Amino acid sequence: MKGRQVIRTDKIWEFDELLAFLRDNWDESVSVLPKEFDRWPHIGRYIELPATFNFCTMVYPNKKGVVLISYQAVQYPLRDREWNKEFKGPAEEKLLMYTEYVRRLLERG
Repeated sequence: MKGRQVIRTDKIWEFDELLAFLRDNWDESVSVLPKEFDRWPHIGRYIELPATFNFCTMVYPNKKGVVLISYQAVQYPLRDREWNKEFKGPAEEKLLMYTEYVRRLLERG
């Protein structure tokens, strides 16, 4: 697992269009509504979903479809063993769950 999943789509999504689509179709029993990630403007525009205490899942469109990645959301660094354990465990599980959920939403589209 690399912490990155790509959902291939025939449609090329614009960021605002994808964010609106996800928010309009999101089931809040899955998680809180997706929101725009805007704390670090130099990173670019992403959609943020909670994963674990230390990790979040970012979602963004690209020319191949929709990309989901895990990233460390805390400012302080985790030690290597702690980081790997959380990244390859619960953060990965959330990433895969979100990937399947977003895939289903896009297919129903």
